[in-house]
Amino acid sequence: MAEGISRRRLFKATAATAATAAIPTRAARPQTDADLRTFPSPDLPPYVDELPIPQTIRGDHRLAMAESTHRFHRDLAPAPTWSYGGAEYLGPTIEAHANQRLELTFDNKLGRHLFAEDVDSTLDGASEESRTKPHTSVHLHGAVTPPEMDGHPMDVFLPGEHRTYRHENRQPAAGLWYHDHGMGLTRLNVHAGLAGMYLLRDEGDTGDRTNAWHLPSGEFELPLILADRRFHADGSLNYRTLTLVPQGH
Repeated sequence: MAEGISRRRLFKATAATAATAAIPTRAARPQTDADLRTFPSPDLPPYVDELPIPQTIRGDHRLAMAESTHRFHRDLAPAPTWSYGGAEYLGPTIEAHANQRLELTFDNKLGRHLFAEDVDSTLDGASEESRTKPHTSVHLHGAVTPPEMDGHPMDVFLPGEHRTYRHENRQPAAGLWYHDHGMGLTRLNVHAGLAGMYLLRDEGDTGDRTNAWHLPSGEFELPLILADRRFHADGSLNYRTLTLVPQGH
């Protein structure tokens, strides 16, 4: 026993510690929207709209990136969006075949950014000019491509310019997707609508009833793009989530 500490005092200290540990603590309350200070989105009934199915295109194409309009729900008004190839939102599903070259040219016909107030001009690649002259770059996600055809974040082009990408498709069948990759603007450009599916076929997955893998085809094969989106009361896209984050950051 250490000098100055009696057996009685030790027992008292131990009992006090045990009593404190036995006191139940208040369970942490789950965070709510109010706690997180999130922006509200209209309360909308689900499953009341037909599932929008993108157009499928094959072969070489020239696609414009431009402003469009889309009604995201029957109870929302049509809203301004961005898209590829004249779609209402996002872009057409591009179908290609393994080991067959596909050439895609994209025209940047964008005007003032759909989320101009949300542009963070302090990010690498972005500037104040990005609010009115948004740069773009088209990346084929998951594809085997040479550097000059990769749609690198710094390989961007401005409104009024275009870029041609040649994809050799030297890989097995896969479900890929193409999207904007402009440095400093990727998150905003994709949210606005610059994304789409790219289905690469081969002898195993032909896309029709002859496919060797016995995969669903025709009307039973539906490309789905799942995304989390918030809306303003007028039906337009709301990029912001937390009020704690100042606009433009």
